[in-house]
Amino acid sequence: MLRQVLKRLQVDIIFQEIWHPTEENIRLRDYPQKFIRMREGKEGGGVGIWVHRKVKAVYLDQYDKAKLEAVWVDVKVGKIRTVVGSVYIPPGDIDALDTLDMVIGDILSSHEHLIVCMDANSRNVRWDDSCIGISQCQKSVKMGTRLEEMMDRYALHIHNKGQPTYISGNVRTAPDVTLSTGIHKFGNLNWCTIDDDLNTPQEGILFDVGDQSIADRKEVIYWKSFDWKQYKEESGSRLSELTERWINNPDLCCDVMVEELNECIQGCVEKVAVKKVVTSHSKPWIDRHVAEQLKKLRQMRKRCRLR
Repeated sequence: MLRQVLKRLQVDIIFQEIWHPTEENIRLRDYPQKFIRMREGKEGGGVGIWVHRKVKAVYLDQYDKAKLEAVWVDVKVGKIRTVVGSVYIPPGDIDALDTLDMVIGDILSSHEHLIVCMDANSRNVRWDDSCIGISQCQKSVKMGTRLEEMMDRYALHIHNKGQPTYISGNVRTAPDVTLSTGIHKFGNLNWCTIDDDLNTPQEGILFDVGDQSIADRKEVIYWKSFDWKQYKEESGSRLSELTERWINNPDLCCDVMVEELNECIQGCVEKVAVKKVVTSHSKPWIDRHVAEQLKKLRQMRKRCRLR
């Protein structure tokens, strides 16, 4: 069944959890390169990566850690090099997440592109819709918070779309997460679960890095050269007129007042602003004031999450 799925999907790299496989059971046609890490000190388990014959791959054993069930490979598809990792985090094992944090930091200190496919046994609303409203005291939720902090620290992008990746009876959760950094420039990224039944409660996941998308051109406000002094004068007079009209019409409903206020502010901005055309490849503009505001936003977000 797995071979039929691979033939239909034509994937370059396979990430898989394993359980005491024999040599004849881990041979896949067109995937001669395999990199396996067996579970140490316990019965069964492990992770593995199979690489297509057309892909160049090098095993990065310097990132192997005793407390982390993971395997890391440097692959080259065409002219693109990326570090890929297959990781398993046991339920409730915070130490394994801490070790993963350290390893990812080491990898990103010398590599620009990274893809991590793992069974994290961690739940968070950012990738698991089914955990909305559950107790924050559960170990899986605490691990999800820890994993979220690690994602923010290294600017890792999560590709899950909220649907479950583990289905067994009435249990539908998403403990499997796909993370990456530095690969958006290679083309469209598409993450989905596949329909093929592999006779396991774990759903098959397909992560595809496609062709380059056509850069959309759009006109935006050039905030860097925005004339705030002129905006203050323009908005001051118009808001004064609007306030006076509201005072003379006390029966106005709140919805109408909100709409009028929004139109007034937007009109002032449009009158003062300078526009410029950008694409998805345009360099974003940011200054120290904006950076400080973003920092405050992250701090407020963290406090709200802890509540």
